[in-house]
Amino acid sequence: MRIIYIFLFALLISKCLFANTIFETNEYELNFSSNNINLIKENKINEIKIKSFQSLIKKNINKTKSEKN
Repeated sequence: MRIIYIFLFALLISKCLFANTIFETNEYELNFSSNNINLIKENKINEIKIKSFQSLIKKNINKTKSEKN
């Protein structure tokens, strides 16, 4: 019986684990010309990480809202 519960649980959460296609992701191009290129590069990469994380959270919130309705 435990195996059946584990299988059903895995089946239910697997729906959330599918990856998006590469065409649904944002692309970023970074161009730098500065004396402090490492600092600017790190700041830009952190901005991209924040934008990507916020986008991911928004998608998950919208997905859970639509599933509830």
